[in-house]
Amino acid sequence: MPWPHGVRPHLSVHTTIEGLKGELGAAASQPQEGTPISSKTVQRLACDGTLHRVLKADSMVIDVGRAKRTVQPAQWRGLKARHSTCAWPGCDRPIGWTYAHHLEFWAEGGQTNLRKMVPLCWHHHRLVHEGGWQVVMAGERLEFIAPERVIGTRRRWGERWAA
Repeated sequence: MPWPHGVRPHLSVHTTIEGLKGELGAAASQPQEGTPISSKTVQRLACDGTLHRVLKADSMVIDVGRAKRTVQPAQWRGLKARHSTCAWPGCDRPIGWTYAHHLEFWAEGGQTNLRKMVPLCWHHHRLVHEGGWQVVMAGERLEFIAPERVIGTRRRWGERWAA
């Protein structure tokens, strides 16, 4: 990128509203080269990317929308005034290495306003979108909620299950 929070790389992802929302049974999303990617990955990419709408009926293009819901320079200045690093507890990655994360996912009706955004580095942004973590506002403070994990039984080296 030319400077912190400059123009992000451009990536075209073909998806549906259902795919963006992560609904069960949604058609697979895919970048231009055609490799299917998960709904969680699409949501992470959409979180601080520029969306362009292309409405199609069968294979005919009906409408081409405009870019929406990205963090504007004034909002980045506000985030920089509020945070100097990634908002994740204990993370010291500088704000210039972060992405603006919607506390309420944009695809689910979240707004792009300063009170509803936090800077997260790539690693922590991915944990929220693809690792099951949640970031929520509790009054005026952020809470980071770990995913529930199913604890399985592990065998020790060389141990066998009873038949």
